[in-house]
Amino acid sequence: MTKESDALQDEDAKIRLRSDRISRTLVSSVLSIENLYLVLGAFMQSAINEFGWWAGQAWLKKGESLTPTGWVFATSAPTSILGISHLPSRDITSIAMESKESNDHVTAPAVLVGIEDLTWHPLQKELQSVGVRHTLVVDVSSSTGLGLRILFVLPSANSFSSTSQISLDIACALLPELYRRAISSQALLFQSTHDELTHLRNRRGLEDAYVETNNWNSAGVDRTVFYLDLDRFKDINDAFGHTIGDEVLCELARRITSASRPVDIQARLGGDEFVIIAEGLDDFASIERTADRFLDAIQKDFTASDGSIHPLRTSLGVSRWQAGTQLIEAIARADAQMYRAKASGGHRAKIEEIYVGISDDSDPGDPFLFNKSSLDISRIRRINGDALEGFMATFALPNSYAPEMMQDLARQIRVAILDAVRGEIFELDLLLKVLQPRRSDKTNIELLLASLSETYHGQQLHYVLDLQGVTTDSANIARDLVASRHVKIALANYGLGNGEIAFTKEFIPSYLIFNPELFSRPSQSNEIALEAVTAIATALKIPIIIPNRKLAEFVPNGHELPDYLGQAMYAEELLSQTSVNNEVTQVKGLS
Repeated sequence: MTKESDALQDEDAKIRLRSDRISRTLVSSVLSIENLYLVLGAFMQSAINEFGWWAGQAWLKKGESLTPTGWVFATSAPTSILGISHLPSRDITSIAMESKESNDHVTAPAVLVGIEDLTWHPLQKELQSVGVRHTLVVDVSSSTGLGLRILFVLPSANSFSSTSQISLDIACALLPELYRRAISSQALLFQSTHDELTHLRNRRGLEDAYVETNNWNSAGVDRTVFYLDLDRFKDINDAFGHTIGDEVLCELARRITSASRPVDIQARLGGDEFVIIAEGLDDFASIERTADRFLDAIQKDFTASDGSIHPLRTSLGVSRWQAGTQLIEAIARADAQMYRAKASGGHRAKIEEIYVGISDDSDPGDPFLFNKSSLDISRIRRINGDALEGFMATFALPNSYAPEMMQDLARQIRVAILDAVRGEIFELDLLLKVLQPRRSDKTNIELLLASLSETYHGQQLHYVLDLQGVTTDSANIARDLVASRHVKIALANYGLGNGEIAFTKEFIPSYLIFNPELFSRPSQSNEIALEAVTAIATALKIPIIIPNRKLAEFVPNGHELPDYLGQAMYAEELLSQTSVNNEVTQVKGLS
């Protein structure tokens, strides 16, 4: 009896030791389904290592389906078994599985299942073909049916002994509570990030989608924001009550979701206002088509539960969420466009003018995308001495950074200049100023300059470094351009005293573009500054550009135009802001 008792105690100790080792993997804090996947992987790995089994896979309930996790394997598993990790897997419907309901989460005892009876598994035949003969199934069920199933692949039926069954059952007793916590945490998270009525994301859920980047678009690609507001929704609520109004909102959410792509993110911000964030819409035509798709999907009549019929119409605003900017800014701009659509009669889209550029008559394709609604072109001419034709182009970099886009921008600049002079350009200096350049823009600026060099057959290009608000990035871009290619630097807003002497010594600029404030009002300080910067230009033989002829009409102390400005050039604006915007809004009928 003593030997038998000792043997039983040893066996019990062995069972407890095994179950303890496996159970340790289940004591982690599980606050989401994603965490549960990780914990289950560790649990299965521990079990197959402990009992000498070959592989393990878990299936978790997701909606009306069960979704598989990845396989885990023992190091001793045959090569043929390891190959099942490369087989494509798919979800299975809960209906197709044996329903095991319980008022609480419980674990059923582990059951040995031969491969011929594993009919629920979508890879049954493939598993059989690689030599799987015996499996072990552990189920966790609740009042809603089967929630979790764990499958082990065994080398033989004998590897599932009575002692291993006891050890596994003890460890598996922790699974129901683990699963319940994961589901509860997931439900609480869903409630906090999703709209209770429509089950779309709420404002917090929309922000959480980009929480890793603090709601900045740092993906390096632009996204598009669609802002929808239901037309005359208040009339529905007033006439039919909030219950019918809620049905309308749920139907609107369903239609928005069905018209969206799987990669798009939808949210209800409140009331009847919805937002869709889309990626991969790289040109105006695709954005316009997407907006039309939303309008078409929504406009069908809706029959409510009381039999009332409601023609659904929506106003839609569209903006660009550019790389390096915050989501809240893009939503605000899309909201503003939505109000423009509503003010124009509703049930239409208004697309931010960011998407519209100056169209080239020789290319009737989609308009080029600019970050600003206009391209500012200024002509430069010398008031004394030899005539000089030159132009200053001020623009922002386009939304798409492909090299062909740089070529398109170069062509658009040329079209605008030709239109301004109404003829061919012969001797030309082109001064280019990029609005608020960032370090990441350097490659794109170089591509543009290369395209312009081809367009203008090697005539001189000048990159304008604006000393007003100069940043480390903008200064470094200028340095890199000088070092990497034959580009000269012109300094704009000269006379501010913002480190301009150092920049003058460093770059030996091709032009000094005087700060307009030097001419804005008579003052002794302005006159002194004007004389000082002109003396610098004269000593270094650097041409001066006065931004506007009217500014030069201011003469300090009532004297004639000083001699030192006799060789100045004026940048006269030939395309007014109004005329450019009028031309822009006519493109693609967006007025």
